Amino acid sequence: MKWLAIVMLISTYGWSQEIHIDPTVKRYKMTGRITYTSFHQGGAPREDVYPRPQYPKANYTIYVVEYMGEDQKPKLWDRITTDDKGFFTVEVKSGKYGFVLDYKTAENGQFVPKGYQSSSEHYTESSSWELTGGKPIEVKDQNVEKVLLVNNQYSACMDCP
Repeated sequence: MKWLAIVMLISTYGWSQEIHIDPTVKRYKMTGRITYTSFHQGGAPREDVYPRPQYPKANYTIYVVEYMGEDQKPKLWDRITTDDKGFFTVEVKSGKYGFVLDYKTAENGQFVPKGYQSSSEHYTESSSWELTGGKPIEVKDQNVEKVLLVNNQYSACMDCP
């Protein structure tokens, strides 16, 4: 029996370090959708369209993290994958939650994935994320619905026709 416990601990080591599941703690459903917007500009400047249409991030995998405050790294809660329309459901305890792409490199106070910006002489692109309400999602003794996480993607080609 001792060997079985050691083997199980070794085989789940990566997750066991981060996720502590207590079956006695009440769980609530957090449901929502992950979408993206995309805007590409090539050649002559054109007017951007607002609001930008949102498309589902279908079959997209992301980590749910428990927000621990501005001065602490978030704790891994679960890994989820959206359905073909970008919807997700996750069970959580009362607390504050967010999302990250890589929980190992999450920073203090982070509750949305990090964006990026890249530029060269002829091309620029960027990505940013927005979460419902602009702050961590608070779950307090009830289910939370209609959480929306949006990935805004932008690119421009200065030399394109």
